[in-house]
Amino acid sequence: MSSVERSDQAPRWYGLGANTAFEKSAWWSAPARSRSQDAVDASARAWNAAHPDPDERVEARRNADALHLAASQDLDELQARRDRESEQERQKASEMGRAQQERMRELMSWVDANSPIKERDIHPHHEPDRKRSYSRGRGVERSR
Repeated sequence: MSSVERSDQAPRWYGLGANTAFEKSAWWSAPARSRSQDAVDASARAWNAAHPDPDERVEARRNADALHLAASQDLDELQARRDRESEQERQKASEMGRAQQERMRELMSWVDANSPIKERDIHPHHEPDRKRSYSRGRGVERSR
């Protein structure tokens, strides 16, 4: 057998027989049907046994489809409402951001052009001086 085991077989290193309880309950031998599916099938069989009339079954299916359609339309409406609300929130946030930027521009227009705030370099680390060169383990010749 190759190094890649087949998913329906126990790995070689377990050394178990084909029909042990451990192998049947393990992850590589998942049951063909789940308990919930068995319960759904059992309830469907019970309902069909209690309602043998084919017209009644067709009507019940139509009613179930109508309920499903109504529920899905309700969900679509809720999703559309949430999308509209989130769009309104996004617009409100962008308006607040624009107002904040406008206020910052107004405040910066009040700052004197010769102020040390404007003269100060925003990114001083892009031009390292001698001390920074040595502290980073580089020589002066590399910083020139």
